[in-house]
Amino acid sequence: MALWKKISIALAVIFFLIGIIGFFILPSVIKPVLIKKMTAALHRQVSVEKISINPYTLSVTVRGFKINETVASPNPFVAFDEFYANMYGISSLFQGELILEEVKLTKPYVNIERREGNTYNFSDLLPKDERKPVKESKPFYFSFNNIQITDGSIDFQDASNKTRHTVRNMNLAIPTISNIEYYVKNYVE
Repeated sequence: MALWKKISIALAVIFFLIGIIGFFILPSVIKPVLIKKMTAALHRQVSVEKISINPYTLSVTVRGFKINETVASPNPFVAFDEFYANMYGISSLFQGELILEEVKLTKPYVNIERREGNTYNFSDLLPKDERKPVKESKPFYFSFNNIQITDGSIDFQDASNKTRHTVRNMNLAIPTISNIEYYVKNYVE
């Protein structure tokens, strides 16, 4: 068998394995780990309907994500129908950068409650004021581009003032959020 034929077969097998791992194995491994770790870290029930990964386009889609108010409460604190992110290229990760070419968030929902005594329904998630020495380290560089939030909703309930505020059908498009100098200097036209 000719060398070029062996190389072609090897590349086809690698391409096929990347597809099997990315499309089928990774989502089924990541979903339960994500749910378990987030539930433990937040002390709130987390659910995810589906995670899809496309290893060829370097994109990930998360559908039906929800964080409940507390472990015992079925009411959502944060939720969204779909999150989609498409990475620009994997080579940037090796340089310590994360560049997302496109980010879409569909039907995000946030419920904020201001309780008596000026506490909030997310006060337990805020870090305690424990000052630890900060080590100087190189920042993680990122650039999130073409950000779209579609049909968002926010509920704000203020028990102190007995008021309720709602935002519905919120649509937002942001060209870039970045701490990489090249992207920061690109102005919106």
